Amino acid sequence: MNIKTTDAILINRINYSESDRILNLITLEFGKIAVIAKGSRKIKSKLAGSIELFTLLKIGFIEGKGDMGTLVSSRIIENFEEISKDLDKSQLAFHVLKLTNLNTHDNADQNYFNLLLKFFKLLNSESVDLLTLKNWYYAQSLLINGSIPNLIKSDDGVNLIESKKYDFNYLKMCFSGGDKYSKDHIKYLRLLFSDTYNLRAFKINIKQNLNKDSFEILETMFKSHLSL
Repeated sequence: MNIKTTDAILINRINYSESDRILNLITLEFGKIAVIAKGSRKIKSKLAGSIELFTLLKIGFIEGKGDMGTLVSSRIIENFEEISKDLDKSQLAFHVLKLTNLNTHDNADQNYFNLLLKFFKLLNSESVDLLTLKNWYYAQSLLINGSIPNLIKSDDGVNLIESKKYDFNYLKMCFSGGDKYSKDHIKYLRLLFSDTYNLRAFKINIKQNLNKDSFEILETMFKSHLSL
């Protein structure tokens, strides 16, 4: 019996038969997998308390002949318990889990696992700005997918100028001549699309209109290139 072990994050779980659950997980080493957790709905099941949402897990599973494997062990490595205590945080977490499930496939690479883990660590912290974090998740998902806007040059190929204002050209994925977006929008989007993350960046007071304007851009791009 070849048992494979890996770190994993539970995306969703579905009750199956009288005592089983089907789990979809993003794993560090095997991408997105589906496993059946036999007997996990029974009170005395060893798996029952260790296949929770908003946790980092260490799992052991056996690959099946088809698309579904069998979970044989699970333990919680890290519990992001502050998320469950806050309704707004919980709603955002469920939203992100849904999007992750929609936009990943069986051979999803390690970047998706890393993104989700970073998201949970940030969401679990105190005083995090939820709209900033949501914007960051959208931007990072687009980055992983290869749908990256040009935040250096406008649609005419000229470098963006701090003193000018712009509109956003969704077809070309870059700014164009206009009067809606300023240098602050450009700098903020560059931060969100960067490949580093800093907890302090999500606790600073981003101007509400800047956050909302940027969310409109990111959500529209997300709808165009991914499933929302």
